[in-house]
Amino acid sequence: MPGVDPSSRVSEIEIDSVKRLSRQLDKLYEKLATGINSKRDTFIRSRAPTASDVDYQVGSIWVDDSADKAYILTSRTSVTVVVWSEIT
Repeated sequence: MPGVDPSSRVSEIEIDSVKRLSRQLDKLYEKLATGINSKRDTFIRSRAPTASDVDYQVGSIWVDDSADKAYILTSRTSVTVVVWSEIT
């Protein structure tokens, strides 16, 4: 664009990128807060969960104390398969 300082255009692009990132982080925070607030219980075990650890509610937290990691049960794909997502 004639008469527009190129450095001001870069600043506008950077501002737009920051705004998009901020919106994405807000959505992620909202999902994480929902998961934590709806958790059914917290379980401490000496191993990581597997897809066949199905006797838990979505939102449950699993802490693997041998590896210092934590997981949240995010979904149930069938009666015999669940998805645990690492949160640490």
